[in-house]
Amino acid sequence: MPVVATNVGGIPEAIVNESLGILVKPGNKEELALAINKALDKEWDYPAIAEYRRQFSWDTIADEYIKLFKSF
Repeated sequence: MPVVATNVGGIPEAIVNESLGILVKPGNKEELALAINKALDKEWDYPAIAEYRRQFSWDTIADEYIKLFKSF
C-alpha cells in the first residue's frame, strides 16, 4: 500500500518517493489531510510498491543485521 508520511529523518531518503507515497511537512494537519485524500484518489502501481516493500520484511532486515554483525 502507498503511504502518507512526514518528511523527517531518513524517510525521504530510504522509504518514500513519489511512486511509493506522499511526503508532507511535519506538523501541518491541513497538508496531511490533503495528502491522504490525494493518495486515496491516485492510481498507484501496487505490484511495484509490493516489490519495493519486500526489501523491508522482517526476514530481510534480520539477514542484513546478521551480515553487519558478522563483518566485525
